[in-house]
Amino acid sequence: MELFIDAKNYKPDGSVFHRTAARAILQKGNLYLFVSTKSGEYKFPGGGVEHGESLEEAVLREVREETGYLVLPASLRKCGVVHEKRKGSISDILEMDSHYFFGVTDPVPGKRQLDSYEAEEEYQAEWVSLQTALEQNAKVFCPNARPWILRDTVVIEALLQENIPPQDSYLSPE
Repeated sequence: MELFIDAKNYKPDGSVFHRTAARAILQKGNLYLFVSTKSGEYKFPGGGVEHGESLEEAVLREVREETGYLVLPASLRKCGVVHEKRKGSISDILEMDSHYFFGVTDPVPGKRQLDSYEAEEEYQAEWVSLQTALEQNAKVFCPNARPWILRDTVVIEALLQENIPPQDSYLSPE
């Protein structure tokens, strides 16, 4: 999967900030692990890659911090990438590449480690169907205030179109 999103809401000759992110697609039967916020949207857990960190290290860290779930490193497999170009907050233009991974989680979450922004947004880990997440994101869609909804909605739609069968991404207790 390789998807492109160009919001065309920026100055074409403006300054550019490039960001790389890693995000997880984790299943339990027909449910997927999402992060919900106080505004009601659903997004896949993940975030920015820190200096010196690999994509895989970033997705493992971000899922643990945002949801408490541990992803088994050996289970990660690349799903695709979403290239975004939109109005930025640090520079005039944000160009972001979000790399998505399928993975396997431990069954029970541990303690989350939310940063101040995530705590303010009231991040919660929720297992919901793709259809539920899609319908909820359509209700709260606000591309200027919350542009990430478009990115993860496009990924949800791609997963639904591919009709991907449930992955072994949830390990039941032995």
